[in-house]
Amino acid sequence: MSSRRLALGTVFALAIAIGLAWPALAQAQGITRYVSSTDPTCGGHAPCYTTIQAAVNAVLHSDTIQIQAGLYHEQVSITAKNSASTSESDRIIIQADPAAPVGSVEVTGV
Repeated sequence: MSSRRLALGTVFALAIAIGLAWPALAQAQGITRYVSSTDPTCGGHAPCYTTIQAAVNAVLHSDTIQIQAGLYHEQVSITAKNSASTSESDRIIIQADPAAPVGSVEVTGV
């Protein structure tokens, strides 16, 4: 009976440790930040930005910026955003929405 209590205690302690570490693990993987020039809700995705530059300004290492279909008239500055990266897995990714039709994401300089 005491070994069963020990096993349950170990499982409980492990569950608490994982629960406490979860926010740090989630941050290490980064989040997806959405950009839409026409939909201020990004189709219900959050966080949502109306310009690529706003998303770049908010981005943290390991994050992904996903640009939804639309026309973007802006010049984007991405200075030193990946300088804190220690590996390829924590670099920032900027990509067109994979679900968007080919050619539907267009970025033109100002």
